[in-house]
Amino acid sequence: MADREELGEPTIAQDLVVTKYKMAGEMVNRVLNQLVEKCKPGTCVTSICETGDQLLFEEIGKVFKKEKKK
Repeated sequence: MADREELGEPTIAQDLVVTKYKMAGEMVNRVLNQLVEKCKPGTCVTSICETGDQLLFEEIGKVFKKEKKK
């Protein structure tokens, strides 16, 4: 059987794939740091989750602006 690299599928061995994973990790860490500050007694969990979603979409939008065609 052909392995993934022979089929042209991206693998973790490729620099571009590793870079994207690192960028994603950095984005998530930035968002989590902002959310930790919002975690206080009495704060609505749903509100924190919605804020996290919004912040993450904003971070992703800064980097990945190209829309995929369906």
